[in-house]
Amino acid sequence: MNTDLLIATFNENITYIETSHPKLFSKLLALDNAVSNGHYQEKYEIVFDNGYFDVLEKGSGNYLYGKDSSEYASLAASSVGYDLVTNLFNCSPDHDISDEKLQYYQKLPLLEDYMSGMAEVFHFIQHKSLGKEKLQSLQKFIFFGVGLGLHIESIDKKINASNYLIVEDDLELFRLSLFTLNYKNLAQNATLYFSVFDESEEFTLMSEKFLEDSYEDNKYIKYFEMLSHSESSRQAFHLSVTNQAHLRFSYSSMLKQSLLPLEHLSDEFQFLSKGVTLRGSKLEDKPFLLLGAGPSLGKNIKLLKKREDDFIIVAVSATLRLLEKEGVVPDVVVHLDAFSAATKHFDLDSIDFIKDSICIFSAKTTPLITWRLDKKNIYFYEDSTKYKENSFRPSSSCVGSMAYQILLYLKVKNIYLLGLDLAVDAKTGKTHSDGHAYVKELDLSINAYNEQEIEYKKHLIEIVGNRGENVKTTPHFKTSIEAINLSTQMLKEQNQNIINLGNGAMLENTESSRLDNLKLSYSKSKPATLLGELLSKNLCRDSEKSIKSNFTKKLEKSAHAKKVLLSFNALKVKTKDEYKRELLVLVDTLTDGKEEELERVYDVYFRYLLPYIFDFLNREELELKEDDFTMLSGMIVEHLVRIS
Repeated sequence: MNTDLLIATFNENITYIETSHPKLFSKLLALDNAVSNGHYQEKYEIVFDNGYFDVLEKGSGNYLYGKDSSEYASLAASSVGYDLVTNLFNCSPDHDISDEKLQYYQKLPLLEDYMSGMAEVFHFIQHKSLGKEKLQSLQKFIFFGVGLGLHIESIDKKINASNYLIVEDDLELFRLSLFTLNYKNLAQNATLYFSVFDESEEFTLMSEKFLEDSYEDNKYIKYFEMLSHSESSRQAFHLSVTNQAHLRFSYSSMLKQSLLPLEHLSDEFQFLSKGVTLRGSKLEDKPFLLLGAGPSLGKNIKLLKKREDDFIIVAVSATLRLLEKEGVVPDVVVHLDAFSAATKHFDLDSIDFIKDSICIFSAKTTPLITWRLDKKNIYFYEDSTKYKENSFRPSSSCVGSMAYQILLYLKVKNIYLLGLDLAVDAKTGKTHSDGHAYVKELDLSINAYNEQEIEYKKHLIEIVGNRGENVKTTPHFKTSIEAINLSTQMLKEQNQNIINLGNGAMLENTESSRLDNLKLSYSKSKPATLLGELLSKNLCRDSEKSIKSNFTKKLEKSAHAKKVLLSFNALKVKTKDEYKRELLVLVDTLTDGKEEELERVYDVYFRYLLPYIFDFLNREELELKEDDFTMLSGMIVEHLVRIS
């Protein structure tokens, strides 16, 4: 064993990690300090016996490998193949487009279904790649478990991937690998993503970054998992795959919703300005109760009826039918959903139930809702659009997390949460309170981690609850939990207090309590009227000239996009690699900055479609001619020009 070489490798790794992965370096430094100060007793040591390395667990006397680690590395490499059967994540749903289905989608209007702009491409790929079930190369690869890293080196020599996600739960074990694997050399030809000794949310963020970067190579991602490594990381990555935003929200929905604010601008509705706040007002210190549609709202509705005067009540639109039934009138209604199906939330016995309520609505709200209400009570915020220069633009994934974010932006000091459960009822499996338009009763026995394909709104995972016990949630709800926690981290000020009264998920930096335990002396007097006066002073007052200038720029961008697309369509391409390069140039040009509505629509379109195209171009023994590339470009360009 060459001790000098081990030390040199370690020092080179430390220098590389300090420069390129500072968060990981901080963890390693903290471990060294803990060992030096006697706060942590090392569990492992590297041993060299019979010509190979191993790791001895001091407490048990067990060895990590228990055999020739070089042989293990060789076997690991031989187990990694280019098939589409073993050890892989399928990161995009498969589409079987028959001739009949293709004709159906081709007849649909532009905004009717996202498949109308992709079915032709899928049909083309499907027929051209028949019998080509092997990959030519692996561009993204995941290692679950590091050990001494010898298998990482052997697998890299075989596949030469461009991106590696390296996952290790044990920080001390990872530190030992710094002696035996030169990560700096590995990083010469690949981008390395480290998730070492990460909390759940840290791992989720790193998984999302790994999926985000070079997303065109995401269709199939293969992995190697050490038997000694926990399955939890692989399961958590599976959830991240399921939670990809472009799978949950299509480009056609984004396009449709990006057009709706234009109607409200034309009808001269009120838009809130980005500086809107209650700071310094009479309402700043008052208790605001945010009502979500989770099961705990239904369980507490009778008590809420008795105590409604203790709060300024902010209700998400999905709660309205239950509140009307119980006679609890909200002071504020928050709405996000742009789809016409959302009108069900406003199918009340009498719309007069909320005639005096302040309505803080997304500018993407359908006119099928707004025409029912008094125009002077509606205040719009822009959500993923930028039509007015200085409009209020909160951003979140669901109406509950959006309403929460709005209250934080308004600088409300005392925020109470009820029904923002984001978990199913522990006894019934119900996703929402009775009366919700889309309440479901899920099977409590279905564990998402045991399923081959995770359904976003159906399968269940276990998380920590607001009362300290474990509760069950869905991947869909988990996304909202993460959105709320992110809002808290970014927006919550020290003087803002968040009290969670529900029975659902534990939310970060909130206090747990119960509605019947609260002792409040506030007695409200027309808070909706006062709030309306305050909001009216915070309207976005862009001049007509600035709005016209803004729209002129948008139209110019749209015209430029069309020119770029037609130029791409005229290219004569002969090889698969050349086509991939030109396609990525097109994507970068059309989505540059992603600040404008058109750029965002294109970005979601490409995030969905490109992995299929790059997978197609990566099939072994697939031969394409110039006419094939021309045909594929024509299909893509035709639809993108229609969008522009």
